[in-house]
Amino acid sequence: MCRYPNQKEVCSSGISSSTWAWVHKRGLVTGGAHHSNTGCQPVSFPPCNHANYTTSEPECKTLATPQPKCHTRCTNDNYGRGFFQDKYQI
Repeated sequence: MCRYPNQKEVCSSGISSSTWAWVHKRGLVTGGAHHSNTGCQPVSFPPCNHANYTTSEPECKTLATPQPKCHTRCTNDNYGRGFFQDKYQI
């Protein structure tokens, strides 16, 4: 999800009912992990360590908050379908 309709609020928590309402109304496209060649729009920011487990990923709190951009095109140039052909709505 990019932004709420009034364009001033961004999603900062995880209210699942709002997410499902967005998917129902606007739809979403397929994607994959950061730097993957999977789906229409793979994740655009790197993974991080949320729970301070011993991993090679940096702690999330040490990184800048991701500011993903809204795209109405597939960002994976190797994906064989267009954005609107890939879009799913429930």
